Amino acid sequence: TPLALKKPKRIQLPDSVLVLYDSLSATLKYLSFSPESDLLESFFVRLNNSGKQSVRIWYYGDSQVEGDRITREVRRELQSRFGGYGLGFIPITNPATYMDLELGKQPDWKKYNCFQHRKKTQDFGPSGLVFLPAEDSEKKWNLIQLKVLKSLKYQQLSLQCNSDTLHYVEWKTPKDSTWRPVKRVISQKKMNAYCIGDSALYGPIQIRCKGKSLKVYGLNFEGSTGGVYVDNFGIRGHSGDGLKAISNELLGSISVEHRTGLVIFHYGNNMVPYLKLDAKSEKWVKGIFRSVFRKYKSNCPQMSFLVIGPGDMGFQDGTEMTCYPSCASLNTWMREVAMEEGMAYFDFYQMIRDGGGILKWRESHIASLDGHLGPSGQRMFAKELTKELLNAYAAFKIRTGE
Repeated sequence: TPLALKKPKRIQLPDSVLVLYDSLSATLKYLSFSPESDLLESFFVRLNNSGKQSVRIWYYGDSQVEGDRITREVRRELQSRFGGYGLGFIPITNPATYMDLELGKQPDWKKYNCFQHRKKTQDFGPSGLVFLPAEDSEKKWNLIQLKVLKSLKYQQLSLQCNSDTLHYVEWKTPKDSTWRPVKRVISQKKMNAYCIGDSALYGPIQIRCKGKSLKVYGLNFEGSTGGVYVDNFGIRGHSGDGLKAISNELLGSISVEHRTGLVIFHYGNNMVPYLKLDAKSEKWVKGIFRSVFRKYKSNCPQMSFLVIGPGDMGFQDGTEMTCYPSCASLNTWMREVAMEEGMAYFDFYQMIRDGGGILKWRESHIASLDGHLGPSGQRMFAKELTKELLNAYAAFKIRTGE
């Protein structure tokens, strides 16, 4: 059962307002808070000021969110309430497709992620990705190709790179006869952004760069100065442990510069098929998530944190389909660690079970047997998640008298 929201202590409220506060608390079916947590107050304070300054959400996950799945719907829900537009972070290539743009295969680049390649490089960006030239030459131009569809509303496209890299960056569209050098570079402590053009560009776009020790993190589609951004940091096959390979200093620096207010960790599905229901597995799972959570809390103390559980999954057992019993155990273990570390927790597993379980969701075409959500399932999940977040935000405003 989710823990009730803390009673207001800072101000005296009439009974009618306390009744409203309790009713908001009662709506939190799947969102729970640790007694040690700040009830997402750091994030909610930033939401209060989102009309003047943008607030970012870093949404980490696996193939469940890869290619802007789920995050597209969460972004849409939050931007409809708080304003803002633009996709935020996008890798320069991805095995999953996007709704509003097309990414090329980028043969000039090698993609490294913190999950599979942490022994090969430690140069990952905040997403856990880095793109290095396929050919190690300071003189060679390395090409990035993409196509932006008219359906994508944004204001400025930029190329994000490691700040220690010496870059020459140029760009062009099919109507340009020559390459154009970038006119504006946003210099930050650990990351530079090379602004491509002066306004939104559509259709095919080519970007090329060369320099010493090139380290490209990805693209960023910025919108207005206010509102909400949701950066999709999905890596296929990842269970979250690779995040430990990202530089602590980089995380701390960029989270401040980008005004990141909330970090979401959405993992678990890749562990489910291999887990045993014993003390050794519990210790292993809790150790992974405890170390990741403490890393982010230590290096990004100005942010709030939300953990989303693994959901429900099934498999084919001969002629029958059945659910993995490890889903319930993993959900319990992840929730316990989140509570111990003072983080909020969203019980995705219970949400699916309340809807009949993964077999029912599969039959209704809401999700596949392996737990991946279809388009309607993504919308359902995003609506429930944002509804409960916004109800907690409304309770926060009562609690603080704002």
